[in-house]
Parts: sequence; C-alpha cells; structure tokens
Amino acid sequence: MTRRGFGLAVGLGGIALAAGRAAAAPAPVFPLRIAIARMGEGGLMRVPTEHQKIWIAFSTRLGGLVEEIAPVQPSSLIDLSAPADDGGETAAAMARGIADRLGCNQVILYATTDGIKRGPYPEPWLNRAFQHIREAVQINDRALGEAYLLNIGGGAPLVSASADADRATPLDTLTGRHNEIDTLKLLTADLERRVQNLAKPALAAQASRAD
Repeated sequence: MTRRGFGLAVGLGGIALAAGRAAAAPAPVFPLRIAIARMGEGGLMRVPTEHQKIWIAFSTRLGGLVEEIAPVQPSSLIDLSAPADDGGETAAAMARGIADRLGCNQVILYATTDGIKRGPYPEPWLNRAFQHIREAVQINDRALGEAYLLNIGGGAPLVSASADADRATPLDTLTGRHNEIDTLKLLTADLERRVQNLAKPALAAQASRAD
C-alpha cells in the first residue's frame, strides 16, 4: 500500500473507530438530504465535476430515498484543512457542520486514491519533465475507496462502503480509463445497496401503516 493509500485507510478507518465509541446514531428519516464531502490527506477537498456526476447518478438510482444531494466545496469554508494524525475526526466534524449549514441531515464522507506511486525525485524540473513517463512504466497499487454515511448530529456511521479497482497501466492513456473513477463508481454502487437495506425497516413500517 502506498503512503496515500495508507493515509486513506488510517483516516477514514479512524472515523469508524472513533464513531464506534460514540452513541449509536438514530435511525434516519427518509427521504435523505445528503451533503457529499471528499477527504484527502490534508482534510476536506473539492468534489470535482466528474465525481459530482457519479454522486448525482447515485442519488437518481435511489429515487425517492434521497430528496437532495449537495457537494461540499472549498468555498463552503474558509479553512478545510484538518490534522493528518487525528484519524479523520476533525474532517468528519467539519463535514457534519457544513452539511448542517447546507440544510442537509446527513453527510457522506468519502475518499479515493488512484494508487499511482509518485516521487519524490531530487530535481524538481526533472520530476516535472518525466513524471508521466515514470508513472506509465512503473507498477502501481490498486485504487482504493471508502465512504461513510453520517448523521450530522453525531454517532456511529449509518452505513459504510469500500471498493477497489485494478491498477493504472500505460494502456489507460489510450483507452481513457481512470481507475480512481472506476473505484468511485464501484464505491457508490456498494453504498447504494447499503442505503437501500437501511431503508427497508422504514419502508416496511410505512406499508404497515398504509394497510
């Protein structure tokens, strides 16, 4: 596992461990109003357009279970940084706070890595000149992804999901494949199934009342 992959596992995994020590989260009320927050090694970061499209598709597939989905962008906060050694707790607290201000009841905190091994190299100009060539020929790690659905009020994650995709290869530049995007698609598919399972008791209760 690369340093970036290790940071992902420690950061988001730490959120699950920390949340496990907290009180159990109350059952969510459907439909969900979800903010989407992306976590990097230094804290919360921008949700790019390509990622937003995948999350919109996730929301569309869930139909009436999701009322709103809104990305958390850098302009949402003056400072999105967070300590790298706190197990992701600061990033989770920030994401919950932003989701509250956006009028959302839940937040999905997610992170993905592309698995590509990078520098450092001794000469910065040489790094810039040959970085893509190095990345095209070296053996990379598998792309990784994790996601957690959190209530803004705190408590343990409502659901969690993980995914990984095949390593980046030189052929990717010809085919247009991006393994981190592949990972996010797999991640949202896994999370979708878990949200559907989370909703089953609520849907069953509504059916009973209707009868």
